[in-house]
Amino acid sequence: MKILSLFLFMVLSAFSMNAQTIIKGRITDSVTSSPVEDANITLSEEGSTIISDFTVSGKDGEYSLTYKGNKEKITVTVSGFNLRKQSRTIENQSQTLNFLVEEEEIRLNEVIVRAPKIRQSGDTLNYNVAHFTGQEDRSIADVLKKMPGIQVHNDGTVLYQGRAINKFYIENLDLLQGRYGIATNNISARDVATVQVMENHQPIRALVGKEFVNEAALNLKLKESGKGAFFLKAQAGVGVSPLLLSNELLGMYFTGNMQHLSIYKGDNSGRDITGELQSLYTFREDKMGIDDLLSIIELSPPSISRQRSLFNDAHTGTVNHLNKLNKEYILTTNLNYLHDEIRREDYSYLEYFLPGAETVEIREEINNLACRNLFNANFNLTANTDTYYLKNDLKLSGEWDRHRGDIFSDELPVSQRLKSPDYSISNLFDLVNTKGGRTYRFNSFTGYKSIGQTLTVTPPVFDQLFPSETDLISTGQHLDLSAFETRNKLSWSRDGRFSIRYTAEINALTHKLNSQLEAYYSPGILSGDSLKNNIRYDYWEGVFSASTHYDITSTMNIMLTLPLRYLFLYRENNGNSSESFLYLDPSMIINWQISPSWSSNFLYGFNRHIGGIQNQYTNPVMVNYRSLMQNDGKLEKSRRHNLTWMLGYKNPFSSLFGSMHVFYTNNRSNLLYNYDYNGIFTTKSSVEKQNTNHNLYAGASIGKEVDAITSNISWNISYNGNHSEQFILQQATGIQVHTVTLSPRIVIRISPFATLQYSSIYSWMKSRIDVATIHIPSIKTWSQQFNLNIFPTGRMVISFRCDYFRNSSVQDGNRVMWFGDIGLKYKLKKIEFLLDWNNVFNVSHYFASSFNEMGRYYYSYKLRPMELLLKLRFNIL
Repeated sequence: MKILSLFLFMVLSAFSMNAQTIIKGRITDSVTSSPVEDANITLSEEGSTIISDFTVSGKDGEYSLTYKGNKEKITVTVSGFNLRKQSRTIENQSQTLNFLVEEEEIRLNEVIVRAPKIRQSGDTLNYNVAHFTGQEDRSIADVLKKMPGIQVHNDGTVLYQGRAINKFYIENLDLLQGRYGIATNNISARDVATVQVMENHQPIRALVGKEFVNEAALNLKLKESGKGAFFLKAQAGVGVSPLLLSNELLGMYFTGNMQHLSIYKGDNSGRDITGELQSLYTFREDKMGIDDLLSIIELSPPSISRQRSLFNDAHTGTVNHLNKLNKEYILTTNLNYLHDEIRREDYSYLEYFLPGAETVEIREEINNLACRNLFNANFNLTANTDTYYLKNDLKLSGEWDRHRGDIFSDELPVSQRLKSPDYSISNLFDLVNTKGGRTYRFNSFTGYKSIGQTLTVTPPVFDQLFPSETDLISTGQHLDLSAFETRNKLSWSRDGRFSIRYTAEINALTHKLNSQLEAYYSPGILSGDSLKNNIRYDYWEGVFSASTHYDITSTMNIMLTLPLRYLFLYRENNGNSSESFLYLDPSMIINWQISPSWSSNFLYGFNRHIGGIQNQYTNPVMVNYRSLMQNDGKLEKSRRHNLTWMLGYKNPFSSLFGSMHVFYTNNRSNLLYNYDYNGIFTTKSSVEKQNTNHNLYAGASIGKEVDAITSNISWNISYNGNHSEQFILQQATGIQVHTVTLSPRIVIRISPFATLQYSSIYSWMKSRIDVATIHIPSIKTWSQQFNLNIFPTGRMVISFRCDYFRNSSVQDGNRVMWFGDIGLKYKLKKIEFLLDWNNVFNVSHYFASSFNEMGRYYYSYKLRPMELLLKLRFNIL
């Protein structure tokens, strides 16, 4: 540890010696004295043509340049279209340098003006949407996928340089409060002028320059034609077979003081329209510490397009309204509702590896119906100024789900019924005030959540828990979970190059769990105290934290945090017990802007964690029809080391972006879980044993716009390695899993009348169980997607899509699978026609197979048949 500390000191000392020169100033018109926007300002060493830094003046005419070299003199040059070029050579020292510029008449026989595809202004990158939009693209999400440096996951999450964005704005306002899939999937790319990426975005203006943020935000700048009027758009779709419906109604209104976006969607064609209503922000202050415990047996979705296997009947509605009350306060209201019925018919074969040569085999035909209903409301009041910030966020949520599952296996046919209502209410208050070089902040969260679940299984299972002479009909599990939580934080800091912040926290929660396992027979109900749990879990925490933030140079800073935590835990479960803990959980962050193109971040954190109420029950709980879970009342205690290193590169002028991420986690815990098998039934219990889990992830990505071949190319590569321990039949075993993934993507315009898109994901996975005598082969999967778009006219697009899948672990002729789709789009002046022919080859099932530390898995998924769907899109207003 001493050697590491000395090394960090030497590195930081070396960095601090590398001083930065900051040149700031304003570009002003010499005649009108008004600021000049979009002037090009470059910095180079005296006598050199190599540009060391470049920027564009903002609306106020201001600019800022950085120089890291050691030459005595540097040259600053101002130029622009219709501006007379000016250059000044100055001393290499930070200073203010203003320019008075003159217009210059330019005589050209022929002028072709093209807006730059990516323009940088300070910490903001401006992507010209028109440059990246093709005739085949509809929503802004389609265009985001083509922009270098930006990635879009299948769930809609937007990433910049490999990290999820922390805010999504429309005209600099957060209308959707994290549910930005509503915007990216429904706002037309033709209505957006610019996509702005704001690097190192601090959403609280009063904390800009005081608290550094690594993540970026994304902002949509709309065209003038997309603002100031109410637009009402609709889609009507009908198809076969069976009868397909796909309908939409979209209303939106955007001005400087008001924003409104409302959508209704109804669909049974396999499109997952419910995902748009999920919050995509990775950090959520309103998250509470309880979740569902009971479930029915169902397969996870296959790794193909969701639309191929989703048999749904979904209806969603969302109303989002933002209103500026005055110059400071903004009121945002978000209302969301969904109703979704999903039917599935799948088959699974599971083979669990046990110590020695023993295995357990489970074969199941699974027919499920899930009916989900959800409503939530969010009311947000915000004031965000340079010296003052206030936010109050009130959230109400209700979800009432019903699941039915029928399983046919070698053992017996099983019917499962699950009811799972879930209700919550929470309020988050945040206040920041800056005054006299000091910053004060108060943050408070209070929430309540209730979960009630009932699982009924027919015929009865785990009947050994009940009197043998009783003729049982079914088994039932009731579970009630509730949580009340409050988290309160007060901090104050002294601002400056070397700042100190002190924080005091008081946090408390009360969790309750009541469960009863029972059996039904003709006269009544059987149960007993040994099948019930009545648990109360109270947790109080006091934290005092001191943190320092030091700007080593203008481009490098370090933050050290040292929180002292006192925890008091009180538990009721067939008796009372209490424990207290005193923890010290340090963390460190180093941010370094190496150059205008290169940036690096290093994070280290150490924290301790104690288990929650969901691992405290000592009497059995039937979590699904073939799994019984029980704990011995031991409190889980873990400690974790987290190391993160990130490196980013960007060059907007050449459209080259790249990033590298390394994450390492070392987690040490006092509990393991043991699995005992009795036929297809599994009993899971906790065992007290010290164990360590190591996880290493390393990934790199690169994206480039290649003008020579009119294409966009991206490449991602990653490695993930995990080593952990587990009990199987009372025997401890080590488990190792290694995975390598490669995923290239290219979009190329092969002629003025056609574009080709190709993407691929190749994955290699190897697992090893220390005590297993069965050889686990490596698994190699390869998926490829080809999209050819042909444009016979400016109004027509013909699309051909072909998907290829290969899984080396599938043993029969289904190792390789092909899928095909054809689409036709034709646009008149006011109506757009879309005809989709899906699953052209009429593939009926998708097969997948895998291995992991537990065993071998084989799955068969029923797919949607060949379908034809005709859709009409048109504007009502």
